[in-house]
Amino acid sequence: MSNVVMKLFYRMGIAIMLLITFSNPVNSATPHVYDHAKLFTDSERDDLEQQATTLSEQVQLDIAVVTIDDNAGKTAEENAMDFFDEHDLGNEDGEDSVLLLIDMDGREVFILTSGLGSKYLTDQRLDLVLDDIYPYLSEQNYTSAVEFFLTGVNEYVQQGIPADQHTVVVSEKNETSLAYKLLVYLGISSVIGLLVVGGMATKNRSTSSISKGTYLLKDSFRLIRHEDHHYNTKVTKRRIQTQSTSGSRPGRSTVRSSSSGRSYGGRGRKF
Repeated sequence: MSNVVMKLFYRMGIAIMLLITFSNPVNSATPHVYDHAKLFTDSERDDLEQQATTLSEQVQLDIAVVTIDDNAGKTAEENAMDFFDEHDLGNEDGEDSVLLLIDMDGREVFILTSGLGSKYLTDQRLDLVLDDIYPYLSEQNYTSAVEFFLTGVNEYVQQGIPADQHTVVVSEKNETSLAYKLLVYLGISSVIGLLVVGGMATKNRSTSSISKGTYLLKDSFRLIRHEDHHYNTKVTKRRIQTQSTSGSRPGRSTVRSSSSGRSYGGRGRKF
């Protein structure tokens, strides 16, 4: 009888352990790599999945990598925002995330950030990460591009949030208003320019009695032949310092509000 009781308790213990394991959200195996464009082999995708999962746990950010081959006429930024909302990435508040989207249709890459991700990865740091992965994207070495993206995220999280970090919120309404004002100002300046040029053209229609003889004294201009001889030539070479592709201000994190009400930061470029 005691053996029967022991077996019963043993089976109940196993059942409880399995229940806890499969109900625990940490072990739910939420994917971090969504390779819709089929840029990676199965082994490459599995390796990147493991790297992204490990890094997400280490830095306490929800890190995702997305590849698409059809952008549906949207920009990489718009598709990144839509993907984030549709897959409910981030923590329970929909924050603290970093997403890399590679758009093969538009040949464009975008890194989207939210919450702490926007604070760690300022505009300038995002530009530097894009500088690192750009050559690999151009060479179609997409696996290395993702690996350098993950390395960049890890390095900047380890460095911490910059002391001068500040967030600048830019709404779509403000951007539309600014673009509208610029168009209005351009139209006004064009009209003024046309009026001025038209007035000058009207005045110049009258025949002028002034000729070259009005200012030039007869036989007062003589041409003298002169030759220069070069004996020595010295060439000095100097390297011109070029500006970094990162032109953003240090510490600044630009974020925008989406239709869902969430705020996102991020940077992107064509490749």
